[in-house]
Amino acid sequence: MKKTKIIGICVMLATMLAVIMLCVNGCGNADSPDDTTVSEKTAAIGKTEAPSAEITETTGKSSSENIETTGLSQGGNISTGATNTSSGGTIVGHTHQYGPWTTIKEPTCLAMGVQERICTCGTMETRNIDKIEHIIVKDAAKVATCTEPGLTEGSHCSMCGIVIQKQEPILALGHDYVNGRCSRCGEIFEQVSQGLQYTLGSNGTYSYYIVTGIGTCKDTDIVIPAEYKGLPVTSIGDGAFYRCISLTSIEIPSGVTGIGNGAFQGCSSLASIEIPSSVTSIGSSAFEGCSSLTNIEIPSTVKSVGDRAFSHCSILESITVAEKNSVYHSTENCLIETASKTLIAGCKNSVIPADGSVTSIGDYAFSGCSSLTSIEIPSSVTSIGGSAFASCSKLTSIEIPSSVTSIGNYAFWYCGNLTNVNIPSSVTSIGGSAFAYCSKLTSIEIPSSVTSIGDHAFFYCSSLTSIEIPSGVTNIGSNAFYGCSSLTNIEIPSSVTRIEDGAFSGCRSLRSITYKGTKAQWNQIRKWSYWNDATGDYTIHCTNGDIEK
Repeated sequence: MKKTKIIGICVMLATMLAVIMLCVNGCGNADSPDDTTVSEKTAAIGKTEAPSAEITETTGKSSSENIETTGLSQGGNISTGATNTSSGGTIVGHTHQYGPWTTIKEPTCLAMGVQERICTCGTMETRNIDKIEHIIVKDAAKVATCTEPGLTEGSHCSMCGIVIQKQEPILALGHDYVNGRCSRCGEIFEQVSQGLQYTLGSNGTYSYYIVTGIGTCKDTDIVIPAEYKGLPVTSIGDGAFYRCISLTSIEIPSGVTGIGNGAFQGCSSLASIEIPSSVTSIGSSAFEGCSSLTNIEIPSTVKSVGDRAFSHCSILESITVAEKNSVYHSTENCLIETASKTLIAGCKNSVIPADGSVTSIGDYAFSGCSSLTSIEIPSSVTSIGGSAFASCSKLTSIEIPSSVTSIGNYAFWYCGNLTNVNIPSSVTSIGGSAFAYCSKLTSIEIPSSVTSIGDHAFFYCSSLTSIEIPSGVTNIGSNAFYGCSSLTNIEIPSSVTRIEDGAFSGCRSLRSITYKGTKAQWNQIRKWSYWNDATGDYTIHCTNGDIEK
């Protein structure tokens, strides 16, 4: 009886201890029926109710290991089947009452996030949040400029910064200078022309470079450098810019001393040039055919100007020479060699001085001056040089003073509008082709002082109708009157001893030759083959009778 009473007391104590433990944990078994017996609760020992999804559960602390999403709603209750046991083995069941899910780690593009919730009993459970998608943002392309590199188009994630498509660099383009201006950005830069051709030279003491060609340079306004590869540029070689028809201007550095023969010949667009004071020589035909050149200034240092240096500069308006030049001077747009009193070059505005400073009109002085309409030759002039007025296509008349003794070869060649020429009695010789291709020349009087008529002297003077050869002439040159298709009458003196090949060929209208000698003398004249080829049916009237062709 006593033993039974002790057991009863122990069971009572165990029950009380279980109740106390539940109270300590803050959770009651509110849903259990009041009539649940201790034995029924005891029967639950060792059994656990499985949750609907895997949730990591901790008591009083958080764990982030082995986290899986449960899919449970916030604030839900879950029966975990957890048991509490007393020392006496009594088990009381517990249902968790969780608070809302709280994000403790935000998800990113690279890692999952984490949420947690806590039961009123202090138990904590966590779950994962899926990674989010990248937010792709385009990185705009950058256009490369002359000085700044560019980039290709790319992209990156605005959340994590990871590069999706890498931007590739584009090298800076560099300036593309044409005539000192960049064709891309418009920047102006006074740089020297690139791509010119050079030749290395040496005088035994030092080395230098000569500009010898346009090379690969595409500039139309050429700037020649003072140095090339560390050595001075001292001259512009023969034909360096020959027929560079797109060249409009040239800048020559102060170190250049010579401009070669034909250096700028045929540069028909060259409108301006400044010759530096270092230049001492200008070669033959240096600027010949520069038909856009309007003015020329020759510095005081120039000691030599070659033949035809400025011939066929058809619109040249002015020629000046700097003061203190010891070899040349200029007067009224005439370039004059002081010591020889020779007019070297003229232009359409030239007036030949009558002060005695000019005694000779030099070779090619006005050659190709197609804008020249008239010129007065003063009485101080004694000679007209070869090609002096050649191709002066607008020249209509010219008066040659009685002081002139010789007319050079090609002197009035291709003066297509020249209609009348008076040759004074002082002239003793008419050069070859002197009046060739003067197609509008209708008459010409050759004075008795002339002793020779050169080859082609009146070649293709197709409007010439008659000619009287003076008594002093002994020789009629080859093709002298070739192609004078309007020539009907010729007077030949008895002094003539030779008529050369083709002298009267092509004179299709020729009807009469008056010879001032006998038939025997006529037959004694040495006549070359074809002297009268393709002429009209003329009659030779000698002093003692006629000879038919």
